[in-house]
Amino acid sequence: MADKDDTSNAPLAGTAMTARQVRILKRVVIAMGVLLVAGFAVVLVAIVYQASRLGKAGRQNSPVEIGAAGPAGARPPASAPGLPEGARLVSSALDGNHALLVFETTDGFVLLDVDLATRRTRATTLLRTGADR
Repeated sequence: MADKDDTSNAPLAGTAMTARQVRILKRVVIAMGVLLVAGFAVVLVAIVYQASRLGKAGRQNSPVEIGAAGPAGARPPASAPGLPEGARLVSSALDGNHALLVFETTDGFVLLDVDLATRRTRATTLLRTGADR
């Protein structure tokens, strides 16, 4: 009976591990499995939370309707404030509730800083190109 004692340091048959080491390893593997399942649960809850907030934020921050939705190069309507006739949208960038729209004109580039919450132009900047500086 002394050779079946769990506290013995004799390795199990066919392994280099003792019975005590096998028990510890089993507990560690079970704990890691529980942590893995808990991590997946946290990620799923975070995804659901973010998705539910996205719908609410989308209704509050509706897009600015300066021109028809389209790819870069779309032309704005003639009534867009601060834009000369023939201006062409070449770039846009979003930051929170602000959008920066870059239009190419015959004089250079026009930058419009638009507040998305109020749908008003905060600033208009003309960047001249060529010899007209």
